[in-house]
Amino acid sequence: MWVGSICDSEIARKSAGSALAGQTILSVSAGSLSSVVVAQAAAVANEQLLSICDRIWAVPVSRGYKVASNMGGTFASSYATLYDSLPSSVGHVRQMINS
Repeated sequence: MWVGSICDSEIARKSAGSALAGQTILSVSAGSLSSVVVAQAAAVANEQLLSICDRIWAVPVSRGYKVASNMGGTFASSYATLYDSLPSSVGHVRQMINS
């Protein structure tokens, strides 16, 4: 359960939705959640397997992993652990803000 500030809840929720995009769209495996850097690398590598038209996810997903970590998200090779440590995205994919 997320215990951060209520002021940060929406950005933390957005990071959870971004992690969901990594899981469902980029097929980042739970094993890649051992650290933020490994998860980010998997997002970038897996995006290369998508059609060129679908290659819009690596940057926001990578940024989402970083924000999730900064918001107290737990990276421990488990999506359940990561999602439990952040506010619920209610199963919605959400993109982190791009530049």
